[in-house]
Amino acid sequence: MKKNKIYILLSLVLCMSLNGCKAISIKNEGEEVKNKNEVVTPKSEQSVEDIQFMIESYGFTKEELEGIDVTKLIQDYELKVRSFTSEEVREIIKSQAKYYLDDGKTKLFQIFDTPAEGSIKAGDHFNKIAMVYNEGTFQQNIIFDLVESKWYLDDATPHELSAKQKEVVEKLPEKYEIYNWENNYSGEEEESTGSLYWKLIFEKQDGSLCAYTGYTQDGTHLPPNYKEFCDDIISILKDGSYK
Repeated sequence: MKKNKIYILLSLVLCMSLNGCKAISIKNEGEEVKNKNEVVTPKSEQSVEDIQFMIESYGFTKEELEGIDVTKLIQDYELKVRSFTSEEVREIIKSQAKYYLDDGKTKLFQIFDTPAEGSIKAGDHFNKIAMVYNEGTFQQNIIFDLVESKWYLDDATPHELSAKQKEVVEKLPEKYEIYNWENNYSGEEEESTGSLYWKLIFEKQDGSLCAYTGYTQDGTHLPPNYKEFCDDIISILKDGSYK
């Protein structure tokens, strides 16, 4: 079922980017149809900003916030809108801690906060390669951890990255000459729920990060060989011959 979900959603992204398809809802067996107007945003997109907010507003340290889903806490208690003292917020965390345990996703997915800047070079080696696809109503977040030989899809559940899968992932930057891509491929139209949004992030072996991103409604303003690149990603996660 997981593999089918990957294939269906990524295929939908390709359809939109290449043919200008309108956003639609997909219902898999046993799942509810999501509101077609709902934009799914990963909680990690705000995690760095939210942690800094807690430090500056309530006097926490980063160490005190480790293991806490800070973004969910802020949203539930409207901490950026309502007035609380530092003591009150600490009491909330103390009494409600079990509801705000971080499952590991927040820290893992901080890589998606990387701004669209920097560049890779031919011959570079990487610790992680991460991608986000959002065609307006569905979003997928994929991380390939090339050091630990794991991959993640939308949550902190690790999946084994086989030697063949790892080899294919490692060759993607060279195969598609991503070092020649621009950092931003934004279309002239305004970004909306009907836009295809994508982001590709690299963590180099020295720990530095760089990212490439873009959005389009009509399938233009995409990097060279974007469709073929996405086809390879689908194959890596779906095709049993890579296992």
